[in-house]
Formats: sequence, C-alpha cells, structure tokens
Amino acid sequence: ATEDTKKFEAKFERKSGQKDVERDSVTNASLKQVLSGTVNVESISPAVFDDPYVIPWVDLYCGAGGVGHGSVRRMGKFILVCVLAVDSNERCCQAHRLSHPEVPIVQHTIGSWTQVYELIEKHLPERYWHKLWVHASNPCNRASTQNGTNRDLDQAEADTRWLIGCLNRMSPAGWTIENVPPLYHRMR
Repeated sequence: ATEDTKKFEAKFERKSGQKDVERDSVTNASLKQVLSGTVNVESISPAVFDDPYVIPWVDLYCGAGGVGHGSVRRMGKFILVCVLAVDSNERCCQAHRLSHPEVPIVQHTIGSWTQVYELIEKHLPERYWHKLWVHASNPCNRASTQNGTNRDLDQAEADTRWLIGCLNRMSPAGWTIENVPPLYHRMR
C-alpha cells in the first residue's frame, strides 16, 4: 500500500470544531459543500456518488450522531459521505444538526420496510445502493440491563430481527447494527 492509501481521517480529528452559528441551507449539495462543514446540507446531489471513490452511507436511529463523529471519513482515495441520518426524537435531531451540519437529518419514526426504502430513495437513488453502507442503532431500551421496569428482551429481539430483515431485503453493499450485549447472546 502506498503512503496515500494508509492515511485516514475521522470527523473528530478535524482541526476546527462545530459551533452553533447561522449557516445557509443547501439542497443538492456538492461534495465540496458537504466536506466544508460550513452549510446546513438538506440533501446531497446524487451526482456526487457517480465518483467510484465516494461511498454513501445512511445512519438509522442516529441519535445525536456518535457514529458519524467517530467513523472514518476518508481513507486513501475513498471518502465516506453520510447521505441521510434518521431519528424519531426531535432533540436528537437538533443535536445531530448542530454536530453534523453536513448531514441531511430527518425526524421520522420508522414503521415499515417500505418507509425505510422510500426515505432512503428520496435521499439516494437506488442505483447507488450497490455501494451503500447502512448503520443502525435501533433502540436498546427494552434490552438494556439499566431498564428495571420495562425490560422486554423478547420485544427487543423481535425489533432487531425486524431491522435485520429490512436491511437484508434492501440489500445495500453492507450494513451494521449496534446494540446491547444481552441481544447478542440471544441472536448469535
């Protein structure tokens, strides 16, 4: 591997931090606008993903955006671009917008596979799904050992299996799920 292909960058490694400032909103943003971090991106131009080295990803159940903050953003010639973040919680969406102005954020409660596909299709045409990565951090409160009153591992497992079915049917290039250890032991 050349020196260039060994280099990688995560968002948290950037020199400038994010501040709560007024930013222009941009639809159909260019790659340069996305990478600048100076505008609120409402949508990304699909043409950005015509470049074989620009890899789209989607963050379902994104919360405040921890995965986007810590994930590798650039490795060698490849650039990972979050084309959509989705969460049902309004405050999480607000925090995500402040931390990640370059990411289109949608407040939405996911209820069906069709809704997931349509929402992603609205932000990334299906013709790019062959190189799409989807990350999901589906709610873990039903499975968490910290939930002393409403813990329901059966429901948490059913919810996780529903999500796995959705992602398998969608068939992106790859997907990951983040959740709590009690579910791992039930699903391995």
